[in-house]
Amino acid sequence: MTADELEHRRAAIPGLLLMDVRSRLEFDRGRLPGALHVPFWKVLFTRLPEHSEIVVYCGHGPRARMAQAFLALRGVTGVSVLEGHFSAWRRQSRPIEL
Repeated sequence: MTADELEHRRAAIPGLLLMDVRSRLEFDRGRLPGALHVPFWKVLFTRLPEHSEIVVYCGHGPRARMAQAFLALRGVTGVSVLEGHFSAWRRQSRPIEL
């Protein structure tokens, strides 16, 4: 999912869950507004709030893909990965929450 698609979907889908799977340090240094922090290694064990769709991101890609696979193992469907991840979001000067 592209950043533009994400911004459109967030406005259109109130139940969309944005999941940041980076480390606590990375998360604390800046994140997409409203993101839930779930380090990728905890995705298998974390109880998630009700959602209609999940968009996962990390710093550059590998952890988000692993988190997507972990969620699939749990039977969670409707999981997208943010194209370009946090690094692209920041380069595009999109809003960041501290």
